[in-house]
Amino acid sequence: MPVCNLFQAVSAQDHTTIVLGARDVTLEQIAENLGGLGILGLPVVDQTRLSGKFDFSLSWMHERHDPQSPTAGEQVDIDGPPSFLEAVNEQFGLKLRRVKAPLQVLVIDHVEQPSPN
Repeated sequence: MPVCNLFQAVSAQDHTTIVLGARDVTLEQIAENLGGLGILGLPVVDQTRLSGKFDFSLSWMHERHDPQSPTAGEQVDIDGPPSFLEAVNEQFGLKLRRVKAPLQVLVIDHVEQPSPN
């Protein structure tokens, strides 16, 4: 039975496709988790003004950055799964764009060793 408010990502058996899904989550939570994947290298902030809870599934091609990845000029399977940004656009109908936005950040300005008990 699926659990609400739990994001889960799985890789296909061939390790080329990733599927991320969740139930009963807000767009703010979706944005936070998309930014936390590390694919974009930046946080994602929800500026859609849409409210409510959503169930979703997002699948995209695992983009590899190693010597076995296709290089410029090589054929890429265009019938295969989309890239991450294409998937967000095609499957969510959302477009990610770079903007400056306020973001809450936890700042730790002092740390001490705990005293022995």
